Amino acid sequence: MPISQVFQFDTSDEGIELIKALLHQEGFALYTQIWNDQPPLFTIILSLLLFLLLIIDQSGIITTF
Repeated sequence: MPISQVFQFDTSDEGIELIKALLHQEGFALYTQIWNDQPPLFTIILSLLLFLLLIIDQSGIITTF
């Protein structure tokens, strides 16, 4: 299932943080192409976590209950 269908992005803080992480993962630069008023560590960690979840999901390691 595509990530855009899994998460509902809205104007809440969680949605904004996920959108920033996904944009960073797509190659957009923080502070120049993505507005970010926070230190970059959380956005980068979230981006890496989403990347790892995508790899795990594509490899079929996660099973549904």
